[in-house]
Amino acid sequence: MRVAGCHHFQVQRAEGGLVRRNSKSRKGLERRYRKFAWIFGTSAIVVALLNWEQAAVLYVLSTLAISALLVIVMLSNLEARDQELHQAALKKMDTRNAESTVSAAAQKEVA
Repeated sequence: MRVAGCHHFQVQRAEGGLVRRNSKSRKGLERRYRKFAWIFGTSAIVVALLNWEQAAVLYVLSTLAISALLVIVMLSNLEARDQELHQAALKKMDTRNAESTVSAAAQKEVA
């Protein structure tokens, strides 16, 4: 069911209520807009500081930004995240292999 003028949202009826099917895409759009707002906002600040010839303030802000980025990277536990992803991939491969051996055995029985 489509609503005129609102082609971004596909609405479906389920058990007496309306259910939005694409809430993930809406969240993605909100994140994208937020990201672009940060990019354009910081760009405007940098251009304004360059226009007003405030290089010292720009140097201080860039130093603080790089320091914050380094602290974030320092505190992030990337090794544990990679290990979790690796374990999930191994489990997925094991289930695929188990399914393929079951289907191959079923095909041999049919033949």
